Amino acid sequence: MQKKIPLEKTVENLILGFLEASGYDAYKIPRVGVYDTKRKVYRMPKSRYLRKSVGHSDIVLLIKEPRHAVVFLEVKRPKVGRQSEEQKAFQYMIERNNGFYYIVDSIDRMIEILKDINVILEN
Repeated sequence: MQKKIPLEKTVENLILGFLEASGYDAYKIPRVGVYDTKRKVYRMPKSRYLRKSVGHSDIVLLIKEPRHAVVFLEVKRPKVGRQSEEQKAFQYMIERNNGFYYIVDSIDRMIEILKDINVILEN
């Protein structure tokens, strides 16, 4: 019998719970459109600045030690999750500014990321 692949929301909650239990400060970036009361639907905001939030990572992780850092985490379903073009553009923006951006699909991957970040920050 084939093992069921967890939903992205499930993976996201596991990672947030793991980070919280490990003493890290991390938070989810909420993505909700603007509710149009006339049309009774959610729609994208008209502001060009708010539109830049499309593609933003799912989680922002704050690292205090050994040095301060902000880490952007994009959560994907194991084996089947793929980045959108907007998410790739956001990743490019973070990395071209020497920021930390990772795609995470499991607790094991999150542990690898934390080890990687600590090695980078210790140097």
